[in-house]
Amino acid sequence: MARPPEVHQGSSRRLGDQLERIRNRLNAEGCLPLYGSTVEITPDGVCRLSRGKWSATLE
Repeated sequence: MARPPEVHQGSSRRLGDQLERIRNRLNAEGCLPLYGSTVEITPDGVCRLSRGKWSATLE
């Protein structure tokens, strides 16, 4: 039997909490907001993704 993944947290940002939030959204909506999102890439290389009320910025 496969064991569940082990998570080690080393910063103030709670990785396990973030993963649980993502898993809950995936279960509720059937996909992650990244699928089907639009992307804007600025001249300095910043990527802005959005879909509905969701958005993210990658710098």
